[in-house]
Amino acid sequence: MGEPIPAWIDGAQSIHLTQEQLLGQGRTAEVYLYQKKYVIKLFRSSFPKPAIDNEYLVCRAIGSLIDIPKAHAQMVIDGRDAIVFDFVRGESGMKYLLRNPWGLKHLAEQFASLHARIHATSMPDEVPGLKAILIRNMNMHDLLPAESKKKIIDYLEGLPEGATLCHGDYHPDNIILQDGKAFVLDWMTASRGNPLADVARTAVLLQWAQPGPGTPGVIRALLGAVRNKFYNRYINHYLKLTGVGLEDVTRWELPVMAARLMEWIPKTEKELLISKINNKLKSV
Repeated sequence: MGEPIPAWIDGAQSIHLTQEQLLGQGRTAEVYLYQKKYVIKLFRSSFPKPAIDNEYLVCRAIGSLIDIPKAHAQMVIDGRDAIVFDFVRGESGMKYLLRNPWGLKHLAEQFASLHARIHATSMPDEVPGLKAILIRNMNMHDLLPAESKKKIIDYLEGLPEGATLCHGDYHPDNIILQDGKAFVLDWMTASRGNPLADVARTAVLLQWAQPGPGTPGVIRALLGAVRNKFYNRYINHYLKLTGVGLEDVTRWELPVMAARLMEWIPKTEKELLISKINNKLKSV
């Protein structure tokens, strides 16, 4: 926390980023390489600043506890919020898995071990609470009737509290592999809560998340071939490491799925989640 901020950040307003520096982009931000050793995550103008502040806060708090790209500073470039990180050269867990399907067992167990390490980290009160985030997200869409939402929220309130670090979007594309070490990216959805809710979120993603439009058919086929095997290896290893039961995880799936409906996901995935939510509601 007390390390000096790189001197060039003082002149951030005059930084000019080019297409040649662009490493990638998504719905929330563009990512640029700068000076061959930093990454500038430049958020889209419409993205809410509290989420950006939360990512920076969490990254600074856990930088010495978990392997993540170090967060150096927040800044504004051309009127847009940005965070400066160290550049970690490597490939995502998903790319590695698609390129080396025979490495599935090792990667899934490494993925589970790292998740358990994340959940061993306590979070200060200023980090947003996970239950409040789930309720907020449920209330941001109208894909479920009001009475169903109320039933889910009442159910959620009865689930056990927690105060550990939860990533909020932990999947193989959010880890970077470098020389056998895994670095965890994308902490804007991090929260303080029950770790089993975070595991349930990952379980929902690994089992039912669907590729976006334009994903090549070969990638879809490969994902279909490995995703269930990866999920089974991941969940079994996580349960073995932590001693919790699978039923303790699945109890969280209902509110996690209901909250996910507010995200930019394919229509077919939303329809699948709604079907599963309605089935779970019958036993609540």
